[in-house]
Amino acid sequence: MFSDQNHNANTIVIQYDYVFIGMGASNGLMLLELIKRGYHHTKRIAVIEKAQKNTNDKTYCFWSSPDASIVKDLSSIIRYKYQFVQTNATKVQSIQDQPYYCIRSIDFYNFLHTTIASQPIDVFESQVDGVNAHSEHIEIAFDGRSINAALVFDSRPPNFTPEANNKSYLLQTFFGYHIRLQDAIINTDTFQMMNFDVDQSNYTQFVYNLPYAPNECLVELTRFGVDTIDVNYAKKVLDDKISAQFGAYEIIAEEQGCIPMTVLKHPASSDDRIIHMGARANLIKPTTGYGFKKMYEFAASFEHKNAAQISKTRFSFYDHLLLIILIRWPHLGKKIFTALFQKNSIQAIFSFLEEKSTVSAEIKIFASLPIIPFLKACGIYFISYFKKGYLFVTGFIALFFLLQWMSPPLASQFGYTGLIAGLLIVGIPHGAVDHLLVQSKKFNLINFVVQYVLIIAAYFALWQWFPVFSLILFIAYSAYHFGESEMVEMQISLDTIPQKLYAFIIGLSILLFIIFSHLETSLLVLNSIHGVSSFIEGIDFYPYKNVVLAVSYFSILPLWWISKKTCLYLMAILVLGIQMPLMLAFGVYFVGSHSVNAWGHIATKLKTPTQKLYLQSLPFNLGALLIFAVFLYLKSANAQLIQSYAATFFVFLACVSLPHIVLMHLFYKKEA
Repeated sequence: MFSDQNHNANTIVIQYDYVFIGMGASNGLMLLELIKRGYHHTKRIAVIEKAQKNTNDKTYCFWSSPDASIVKDLSSIIRYKYQFVQTNATKVQSIQDQPYYCIRSIDFYNFLHTTIASQPIDVFESQVDGVNAHSEHIEIAFDGRSINAALVFDSRPPNFTPEANNKSYLLQTFFGYHIRLQDAIINTDTFQMMNFDVDQSNYTQFVYNLPYAPNECLVELTRFGVDTIDVNYAKKVLDDKISAQFGAYEIIAEEQGCIPMTVLKHPASSDDRIIHMGARANLIKPTTGYGFKKMYEFAASFEHKNAAQISKTRFSFYDHLLLIILIRWPHLGKKIFTALFQKNSIQAIFSFLEEKSTVSAEIKIFASLPIIPFLKACGIYFISYFKKGYLFVTGFIALFFLLQWMSPPLASQFGYTGLIAGLLIVGIPHGAVDHLLVQSKKFNLINFVVQYVLIIAAYFALWQWFPVFSLILFIAYSAYHFGESEMVEMQISLDTIPQKLYAFIIGLSILLFIIFSHLETSLLVLNSIHGVSSFIEGIDFYPYKNVVLAVSYFSILPLWWISKKTCLYLMAILVLGIQMPLMLAFGVYFVGSHSVNAWGHIATKLKTPTQKLYLQSLPFNLGALLIFAVFLYLKSANAQLIQSYAATFFVFLACVSLPHIVLMHLFYKKEA
């Protein structure tokens, strides 16, 4: 059993080689793997588990070849083995090549307890308060004390919320009875899965039947839906089903649980010394809830590094389509799964669910399913693949180039009108809610506005006295701000100095790419800024143009392996911007990528609807436009060329953005 070690909070902090946070299936399998390799003889190991695991709260099931290592390693606790399966109303099929194995969670926990008790492993029964990375170790805090570790296995559940991803977030909830019958009438070699002969209630609902003995079995009702199963409702459905199938029965125990079904990926750990486990490592298949075998394989391939388990892209796509169907048209679940099991062999389905099938086999499977729901789901998927803002900007760019081909003056008029509209709709508003980012009991709106305007005025004065320094400062903090926003959008942590440095490199690469792909116009704009021209004229930038463009573009490329769609969009608008005027190229990025992303981050983290957020931004939108009008008035004497207006806009953007960037940085840091 788990027991708390008696440590005094004032004693020296203990250093461990490995610390396990949680001792469920994923961490339990990893600990067993380390013991199997003999690590416990040379490494100091600790386990932190918030509660004793002494109940049979779930059943771990998997299919596998009888000679596979998972079967051999866990043979002592495999309670049930099934060589035949019946799905829905189909005929019984043999699965002797890949039997279905089941382990009761209580047997797994007891096995862990016994193993841990026989080894020099420290166990703390506590809730972890925090995990902090230091240069020399990882600190784990709990119960007002802490221990240090060289490596941490973190299996705390990820925080998936429907509000953040309601287009691809579903719940798999289940409630079951372990029953005993009066007569021995059950075939213990055969289990029944996905029997849809139950009330659907506008969800996708089915029953599992796992025999334990000729007169005992687990009968479980499972729901795929946005709502969890009401226990009283589940009991009635089960009573009707069991009574009709078996007659009188006795309830020995109950089993229930809830598993998130989502293609939303929990971000990888920002530190290689903290290894995410279980659902935190995205080891649960979104559309089935199966993960035990993946967890075992993850532990077996352990190599002292945080190797995230990510499904092949096409399987993630398949999962996404099915989730769209189950969320939008839940009544179709029964029809789809019934067709799946009626028209395909169970071996083909098992291979598909394990993501080990071939493309040709997958085509055959999808050909057996109702085609219309999947075509509709494909349309929804590709429409929602990018943010709505991304789609709008993509359409804007396409229309601009079409007009450019037909009539360049019309394209120019359309482009600048679109830029102004974009600035009014999201560009300026995303900075006009800065007052909402300050969450303090002592917050005073008047003081905030006064301080905000004073910072803008002070920086404007700095531009008049030290324009070159102001320019360099603007490029530096803008680069970090743009890079920080991109990193947050791709769910990359900014905890370490290298990560912060890469954020700066990304933002600087974006700015340099836009500037050097429009070098002549950029120099004209910079030369129009009072006090900068002499500095700019002293440097010949043209010999470095292609090198800067190449380095900048390839500095962004590593983001492809983190978020393909976001990186693809970013790189595409930068390349397409080459064929646009400078103001439009920068505007497409600033409005269509940076502002759209930042607006989404603010709305999500503040949990405020877009319409309400926009209304709250209106007073400060007007204030920003007023400040810009003042800038234009002050510069009107020199505004003979459009470059002068561009320079005015450049300085205006620099001054207004300074307090905004500081507040956004603090906001991102606080919400991380």
